[in-house]
Amino acid sequence: MDRLDELESESIYILREAYCKLGKLGMLWSIGKDSTVLLWLAQKAFFGHVPFPFIHTEGLKQVVKKYGFDGLIVGVRLIDLYFAKNGKRYRSLGCACCTGKVDSNADTLDKIIEELKTTNVGERAGRAQDNADSYALQKLRRKGYM
Repeated sequence: MDRLDELESESIYILREAYCKLGKLGMLWSIGKDSTVLLWLAQKAFFGHVPFPFIHTEGLKQVVKKYGFDGLIVGVRLIDLYFAKNGKRYRSLGCACCTGKVDSNADTLDKIIEELKTTNVGERAGRAQDNADSYALQKLRRKGYM
């Protein structure tokens, strides 16, 4: 068994134990690489039928269908969130402690696409780690985190 197999087995064990002990779980899914790996691991851990919901931004079902990811979410229950509230939204997914909000009135997928066509604010502009160190992303890549 190589190191990746060990990590996969450990992750599956943790998911099963968490569900067994806590019961009411929910996982965030942004369709990004990290959360998609968690989705895949959850499907593997529960033999294709994930017993807890994945929470995502409203409209993600349409994106999943549009780009052909339908097969990825078989046996997975999705719960919608919303895009903008009180004129603010997160430009890139993350938690509030490390990702700042940007001004926005985009409350549908189409409005977000239109906003992104004309904005001067970069996708990662609200990320605290990028503002603290302009080379943070490069340093993480160099260390093998990405």
